[in-house]
Amino acid sequence: MTLVANTRKTAVRIASVATAVFDMHFPFGIRMNKDTHVFDASFFENERGEKRCFMAALPIETAEEIAAEGVKTAGSIHRIDRIETAEHLAFRKFCSEYETALIFLPQDDGLRVLHIDDNLPVAAHCISNSPVRRTEEFLLFYNAIENKPKIVLVENEKDLAWVREILPEFPILHINILE
Repeated sequence: MTLVANTRKTAVRIASVATAVFDMHFPFGIRMNKDTHVFDASFFENERGEKRCFMAALPIETAEEIAAEGVKTAGSIHRIDRIETAEHLAFRKFCSEYETALIFLPQDDGLRVLHIDDNLPVAAHCISNSPVRRTEEFLLFYNAIENKPKIVLVENEKDLAWVREILPEFPILHINILE
């Protein structure tokens, strides 16, 4: 059994493999270290041989809470293979499939927006899900993107309407990262 952490508490960093030295991309120190967080990395490579590293840091307390819930479901800690982050799952599933894309994942009281470009992870941003603020927050991120994505993937069907309003020119697909 694999448990999936889908929380804004996950700190994420993306770096080219040439510069993917963990202590350069995570603010290690008193607040984030091997005693406070569980670290994981995934490596991606596109057809041109470019490589990128996606790193996630999940607070230990959050990992323990997820594991405790998993034990309730699985009946035993021995049935749990690993804890995975939603960001890792989404990037692994969609980087090879889409050259450029935005992925909207609901997280806690907001949304995580993942950006794929050239079949590689580029960014992971959090925005609120407040109808008053989310469009403005998203557009700050979106307007900074040079190579605009060709497709938008939305995990929560409720997000289809407002995303379609602000990005009417893009095909928008409903997806399930757990399938």
